[in-house]
Amino acid sequence: MTEPSPFKYAHADDSAGFVLRKRLPSDNRAETVQFAAKGRRIVQKAIKAVENADEEFFSCLPEPQLNAYKSLTLAVIANNRRLE
Repeated sequence: MTEPSPFKYAHADDSAGFVLRKRLPSDNRAETVQFAAKGRRIVQKAIKAVENADEEFFSCLPEPQLNAYKSLTLAVIANNRRLE
Protein backbone atom coordinates (compact mmCIF):
# COMPACT_ATOMS: atom_id res chain seq x y z
CA MET A 1 0.00 0.00 0.00
CA THR A 2 1.43 3.37 -0.97
CA GLU A 3 0.94 6.59 0.93
CA PRO A 4 -0.80 9.51 -0.77
CA SER A 5 1.53 12.12 -2.19
CA PRO A 6 1.43 15.80 -1.18
CA PHE A 7 -0.05 16.46 -4.63
CA LYS A 8 -3.05 14.23 -3.85
CA TYR A 9 -3.59 16.05 -0.54
CA ALA A 10 -3.39 19.44 -2.25
CA HIS A 11 -5.86 18.28 -4.90
CA ALA A 12 -8.31 17.04 -2.24
CA ASP A 13 -7.95 20.27 -0.25
CA ASP A 14 -8.40 22.28 -3.45
CA SER A 15 -11.58 20.36 -4.29
CA ALA A 16 -12.90 21.04 -0.76
CA GLY A 17 -12.11 24.77 -1.08
CA PHE A 18 -9.39 24.81 1.60
CA VAL A 19 -6.52 25.82 -0.69
CA LEU A 20 -5.95 27.69 -3.92
CA ARG A 21 -3.57 26.29 -6.50
CA LYS A 22 -2.08 28.39 -9.28
CA ARG A 23 0.26 27.35 -12.05
CA LEU A 24 3.50 29.28 -12.27
CA PRO A 25 3.74 31.25 -15.49
CA SER A 26 7.43 30.42 -15.76
CA ASP A 27 6.86 26.64 -15.50
CA ASN A 28 3.43 25.18 -16.24
CA ARG A 29 4.40 21.97 -14.40
CA ALA A 30 4.81 23.83 -11.11
CA GLU A 31 2.09 25.20 -8.88
CA THR A 32 1.85 27.39 -5.82
CA VAL A 33 -0.52 26.34 -3.08
CA GLN A 34 -1.92 28.75 -0.51
CA PHE A 35 -4.77 28.68 1.98
CA ALA A 36 -8.16 29.92 0.88
CA ALA A 37 -10.29 31.79 3.44
CA LYS A 38 -12.09 28.53 4.26
CA GLY A 39 -8.74 26.80 4.86
CA ARG A 40 -7.49 29.59 7.12
CA ARG A 41 -10.66 29.32 9.22
CA ILE A 42 -10.23 25.56 9.59
CA VAL A 43 -6.57 25.96 10.58
CA GLN A 44 -7.48 28.54 13.24
CA LYS A 45 -10.14 26.18 14.65
CA ALA A 46 -7.63 23.31 14.67
CA ILE A 47 -5.01 25.41 16.48
CA LYS A 48 -7.55 26.41 19.13
CA ALA A 49 -8.64 22.76 19.56
CA VAL A 50 -5.02 21.64 20.04
CA GLU A 51 -4.34 24.45 22.51
CA ASN A 52 -7.45 23.50 24.51
CA ALA A 53 -6.45 19.82 24.50
CA ASP A 54 -2.94 20.73 25.67
CA GLU A 55 -4.31 22.91 28.45
CA GLU A 56 -6.61 20.13 29.65
CA PHE A 57 -3.94 17.42 29.36
CA PHE A 58 -1.27 19.38 31.25
CA SER A 59 -3.65 20.81 33.87
CA CYS A 60 -2.64 17.97 36.22
CA LEU A 61 0.83 19.50 36.60
CA PRO A 62 1.57 21.84 39.49
CA GLU A 63 2.27 25.42 38.38
CA PRO A 64 6.11 25.16 38.68
CA GLN A 65 6.21 22.02 36.53
CA LEU A 66 3.80 23.51 34.00
CA ASN A 67 5.98 26.62 33.74
CA ALA A 68 9.09 24.44 33.31
CA TYR A 69 7.35 22.45 30.55
CA LYS A 70 6.31 25.64 28.73
CA SER A 71 9.82 27.04 29.04
CA LEU A 72 11.38 23.89 27.60
CA THR A 73 8.85 23.80 24.77
CA LEU A 74 9.66 27.39 23.83
CA ALA A 75 13.39 26.55 23.90
CA VAL A 76 12.85 23.61 21.52
CA ILE A 77 10.86 25.83 19.14
CA ALA A 78 13.52 28.55 19.23
CA ASN A 79 16.32 26.05 18.59
CA ASN A 80 14.46 24.51 15.66
CA ARG A 81 13.88 27.93 14.10
CA ARG A 82 17.61 28.60 14.20
CA LEU A 83 18.13 25.45 12.14
CA GLU A 84 15.80 26.60 9.34
